[in-house]
Amino acid sequence: MKHYDIIGNFLLPESVKKANLSYKKGIISYNKLKEAQDNAIRNLIIKQKEYEFPFIYDGHYRRENVTLDFIIPFLHVNYNEEGLFLKGPLTFKSHPLLEEFRFIHSFEDENSHARISIPSPSTFIHIFNNKENILKYYDSLDDFNNDVISIYRSFIKEIYHVGCRYLLLEEEALDYLEETVHINNEVIDNQPQDLIFSTHIQKNQLDYDSYNKIAAYLFTHEHVHSYYIECDHKSSYPLAFLSHLPNDKDVILRLLVANTPFMENEEEIIDRVIEASLYVPLSHLSISTRGEFDTSSLTLSEFQQWEKIQKLKDISEKIWHT
Repeated sequence: MKHYDIIGNFLLPESVKKANLSYKKGIISYNKLKEAQDNAIRNLIIKQKEYEFPFIYDGHYRRENVTLDFIIPFLHVNYNEEGLFLKGPLTFKSHPLLEEFRFIHSFEDENSHARISIPSPSTFIHIFNNKENILKYYDSLDDFNNDVISIYRSFIKEIYHVGCRYLLLEEEALDYLEETVHINNEVIDNQPQDLIFSTHIQKNQLDYDSYNKIAAYLFTHEHVHSYYIECDHKSSYPLAFLSHLPNDKDVILRLLVANTPFMENEEEIIDRVIEASLYVPLSHLSISTRGEFDTSSLTLSEFQQWEKIQKLKDISEKIWHT
């Protein structure tokens, strides 16, 4: 079993950047854009396998925004500079991610499992903040929530049939903790048992009390298999909140900063994992990069990206001897 993982954006290759620009200018067709994306994703997955990733994915090469690119394709969803809005009741007919996942799944083998990331159902609900617009098409917000649950169930049923067995939920709605967990469970509990759900807690720079409050409820009530947690590798706050994690769940500590060319102190990362192991068995812990490789604010070369990943792999093997 590998105890390192990567989630989030990889650096976008120049070939895809050029293809995106040419497509937006009307110079190339969508098929030519897709061909450039397919080639880049194929090369990325080959690298992921070389580095023995437990999960393979597309590096978000096709996405400008993980949340919006998932939500907007649903029927009657629209978007402008003011945000998301409805032009009718939510409906699922198909979704571009189904075909995109089919491509990723074609590279799956016994050592590399295909995974996809989507916003959590609760995130979908709370990003629609125009209640007046919602109530044009629904008698109540509860009716809207129920339709979100319904379209998620339909989408997941379809992507399961395509071959998906690992789904990562990007969670941004933890300010509404009990409602968030209830809505997510309404989707998760309706699924086959061999479909594994994980949650990425998208909360940065939380103090200990906030993390402890969230963990105490989320870890024990949400029906997912594992959590990806943003975690400073320096001991700026204790990890005792991990004591709330049930024995049958895993946690992946996002320790190694992805978007800077600088390497963290290896011993500080190891010490942080040792601290976490006071509360969670080492066998239920893993490490990952923190943040995205591809950001607009910092410059990271492709060589440095893979150097970071090699460092993560080396630290993992040093701790878990695998």
